[in-house]
Amino acid sequence: DRILMLENAWYSVISPEMCATILWRDSSRAAEAAQLLRLTPMDLLKFGIIDDVITEPLGGAHRDHAFTGMQIRSFMRRYLATIMKIPVDRLVDQRLARFRKIGQFNEQALADL
Repeated sequence: DRILMLENAWYSVISPEMCATILWRDSSRAAEAAQLLRLTPMDLLKFGIIDDVITEPLGGAHRDHAFTGMQIRSFMRRYLATIMKIPVDRLVDQRLARFRKIGQFNEQALADL
């Protein structure tokens, strides 16, 4: 019911390499495709696709598994405490509305980019 994302992760239905291959028949343009996909946590937070960004240790989550685990646990506890207060039928309605909204084209939102 909430989407959290590590700060160095990316979230997309397609890899930048595959996107570049489809658009330009050239997977070496993956960096350009990644920028167009807007798959970073900050982009997705701005678009309302994710709810929060979990901070990682310096150098990335793989540098300190214990710290990363504690960060994830802290965020999960905070969001679960909120979610558990919401009736299940309302949660389901919110979830369906949210996922239907993701990917909808909106000309005004596009102009605001």
